[in-house]
Amino acid sequence: MIFKRLTLYNFRQFVGSNELLFATNPNRNVTVIHGDNGAGKTTILNAFTWLLYQETSEDFKFPERLASDVAFAELALESIVDVFVELEFEDADRTYIVKRLSSVSKSSEGKRVDHGSTVLKVSYIDESGEVQEPGNPANFIEHLLPKPLFPFFFFNGERIERLAGEGAFDDVENGVKVLMDLELFDRSIGHLDKEIARQLRDEISGHSGEEGESVKSERDNLEQGQNKRIEELDQIRRNQKALLSEREAIDKKLSQMPELARLQEERKGAEAAVGSDKEGLRQTISDLCRVLSRDGYLVLASGALLSARDLLSAAHETGDLPVKIKRQFVDELLSRGECICGRKIVPGTPEHSCVADWRNRARSDALDSAVTVTKAEIEPLMTRRQRALEDMDKLQEHRADLKKSIRERLERIEQLSTDIQKITSHSDFEDAGRLEARRKQLEQEERAAIFRVNDLEREIQDATDAMNALDIRLSKLEKKDEQARLAERRLVAVQNVSAALKRIRSLRHENLQADLSERLSAIWDKIAIKDYACELGPQYHLSLIKHVNGEKTPVYGAGTGEQQILSLAFVGALVDKARSTYEQYKDDPNRMFRGGRYSIVMDSPFGNLGPDYRRGVATAIPILAPQVIVLVSETQWRIELEQEVNPRVGKEYVLCLRTQKEMERHITLHNRAYEYIRHSIDSNERTEIVEVVQ
Repeated sequence: MIFKRLTLYNFRQFVGSNELLFATNPNRNVTVIHGDNGAGKTTILNAFTWLLYQETSEDFKFPERLASDVAFAELALESIVDVFVELEFEDADRTYIVKRLSSVSKSSEGKRVDHGSTVLKVSYIDESGEVQEPGNPANFIEHLLPKPLFPFFFFNGERIERLAGEGAFDDVENGVKVLMDLELFDRSIGHLDKEIARQLRDEISGHSGEEGESVKSERDNLEQGQNKRIEELDQIRRNQKALLSEREAIDKKLSQMPELARLQEERKGAEAAVGSDKEGLRQTISDLCRVLSRDGYLVLASGALLSARDLLSAAHETGDLPVKIKRQFVDELLSRGECICGRKIVPGTPEHSCVADWRNRARSDALDSAVTVTKAEIEPLMTRRQRALEDMDKLQEHRADLKKSIRERLERIEQLSTDIQKITSHSDFEDAGRLEARRKQLEQEERAAIFRVNDLEREIQDATDAMNALDIRLSKLEKKDEQARLAERRLVAVQNVSAALKRIRSLRHENLQADLSERLSAIWDKIAIKDYACELGPQYHLSLIKHVNGEKTPVYGAGTGEQQILSLAFVGALVDKARSTYEQYKDDPNRMFRGGRYSIVMDSPFGNLGPDYRRGVATAIPILAPQVIVLVSETQWRIELEQEVNPRVGKEYVLCLRTQKEMERHITLHNRAYEYIRHSIDSNERTEIVEVVQ
C-alpha cells in the first residue's frame, strides 16, 4: 500500500481543498511535512485513520468537531458544509481511491449541527479497465489493511514506546497474526472444529439410536458451558489488559512528581525484576524437570550399576568372562575328532571328556557381546549420573536463589509502597494519595483475575477432556446406515486436517518469531547506542537484555528513549518481513501468505531523544518501509535528522499556520526561507500547505 495523494477538504484547520502528494520513488521514499505545534501535523496523521477506520488518537482533541471553524463561520444559515478526506494509493498493481465524507449544517439560530454519520466510498480500476466500487467498502479496506494493524503504521513517535510496554503484548501479538496471515489458520481451525465437526457429529448421533442422541445431548451441554467459560476467560484477559494499562498510567503520573520519582522508579525496576525472576524460575523448573525426565532413573539405579560392575569385574578376574574359547570352536573339534595339537579325540576317552567339558564352559557370542557392551556402558552411565546430580544441584540452588530474590524484592516493593503512602498521606499530596490507593486496588484486582484465570483454564481443560471422551464413545456406537458411517469417516478426516493445520500454525509461529527476532536485532543494532540486545519472546513480547558477568540479565527500568527505539525497530522488522513475504509470493497464484508493502506515517519522530539516538533514528527512517511520511516541528528537524534523511527525501512541505496573533516566523529549508507562522488577515486561524522546492 503506497500512498500517492491525500486531499483534505474543510478538515479541521485545513480550509477548502488541500492536497499532499507523497514521494513514491524507492530511492527517495521519504516525505517530510514541517509544521509548528497546532499547525496540523496530528490532524494529518488522524486524517488517515479517520478516513480508513473512522478512528482518531487520544491526543486528537474534540474528534467530533471535524469541520473547519472557518468554513462553518462563513456558512450561511440553514446551509450545509461538506468535510471529507480522500486518499489515492497503490496496492498490488491497482490504484485505489478511498473517500470518507461527513457534513455539518448551520441552524437558523447559527448553531452547529453535526450530522454524525459518514459516507465511505472505495473505487478502483480493474484488469478490464472498468471502475469498480465494492458494495461493502469498510470490509474492503479491512481486507487491504486490517484495523488491528493501523497503530503500527500510523503513530505518534513520542508515544510509540507503548508497544514495548506490558499492556501492549496482546496488541502486538494480534497485529503480528494479522500482518503475517496467521489469522488465516485460526479462522480455518475454528471453522473446522466449531462448525463442520459439529454438523458431522449431529449427523452421526442422529443415526446411532437413543444412545447416540444421549451422547449428543451430553456433549452439547458440555460445549455450551465451555463456550461460556471461554467468553469469561477472554473478558477477564481484556480486563487484565485494562488494569495493566491503568496501572501504567498511574505509574507515569507518579513518576512525574519530584517527591515520588525516585521511589516510583525503584518500584518499577523492582517489579520488572520480579517478573524476570519469575520467568527465570519457570525456566529453571522446566530445566529441572527435563533433567529428571532424561536422567532421573540413573539416580535410583546406582546400586544396580555398581553391582553389575562388581560382578563383571569378578568374572573377568576368574576368567569366566569373557570366555576365551567359543562353543562353535569346541563343536568343530569334537566333530572332526582331532585336537589343534594333532591328537585324536575319541569318544569315551579322557581327552574327549576334557574337550567336551570346555564346550559346557563356553558361552554364546550374543552373551559375550552383551557383556562387552554392558562393561563399556557402565562407566559412561555412572559419569552421566554424576553430571545429572551436579546439574540438579545447580538448578535447585538457582531455584532457591530465585525464590529468595523474589521474596526479597516483593518485601522491598511493599516497603516502597509504604514509603509512598507515607508521603502521599499529607494533605499536599492528596491527588498522589488517591493514585496510590487506586494502584493498590488494581493490584488486588489483578491477583483475583490471575486466580480466576487459573480456575477457568483448568475447567476448560477438564471439559475438553470430557468432550473428547464423548467423541470416542460416539465413534464406537453402532451406526444404522452407510450415511452415518460416511459422516464418521468425514469427521475423522476433518479432525486430521484440523490437527495438521494446528501443527503448521505452530511451526509458522516458531519460524516467524525467529525471523522477526533476527530482523529486529539487525535494526536495533543500527540505532542503539548502549550495549544492550533486544529479544522477541514466544508471544512477541519485546524486551531488552544486557550481559552481566557472562549472563543475560533483563534491563530494568529502561528509559523512554530505549523503549521508543525498541518499538520503532519492531515496527521496522514487521514491515520488512511483510515486504519480503510479498516479494516471495506475489507471483504465486496459489499463495497462502500474502504479506504486503506498507507505508509508515509518523508524527513527531522522537523529538525528545538525545543527539545520538536521534541520528540513529534518522539513519533508520528511510529503510524502515517502502514509503515513510514524517511530520516534524522545526525543533525536531535538527541537524541529525536533516543530515541523515535529506538524501532520501522525495517530497517536502511546510504547514504555514495563519494565527490570530500578530507574529511571523520563517523556516529555512535548502537555503530558502518559507513562512512558518503568519498573522491571519481575517483573524481566522487556518493552515496552508506549501510545497518546498528541493
